[in-house]
Amino acid sequence: MASRSITLFLGRFLVGGMVVAAVSLIETRAPRISGLLAGFPAVFLTALLFIHWFGGKKEAMRFSSTALYGMFGGVLTVLTVIVGLMAQWPWPLVVVLGGLSYVAFVMVMVYRERRMHPHPS
Repeated sequence: MASRSITLFLGRFLVGGMVVAAVSLIETRAPRISGLLAGFPAVFLTALLFIHWFGGKKEAMRFSSTALYGMFGGVLTVLTVIVGLMAQWPWPLVVVLGGLSYVAFVMVMVYRERRMHPHPS
């Protein structure tokens, strides 16, 4: 089981790293296209592939049903960054606020999930 976990981790790391590297390289030649590519759901698709591979169809379906919320969090993050950049806030502040908006969204969704489906104690 441990070797499967390591394989899963390394596979995600390599694929995710290759996507980030490719987008970074494309950015130097075609900045407008790189933004579109940065929105590619590489993490989702890579995770889905490995979850299906190691956990089966049922686990992949469960993962997919909750990933949509994560993508909404991504949209919220991008909107937060756009507002900060348009307001000409310092870029470190924009990055931090973008990250915080995503974390806040996830916390709200976790709280909501726990209220809707409480675990028996």
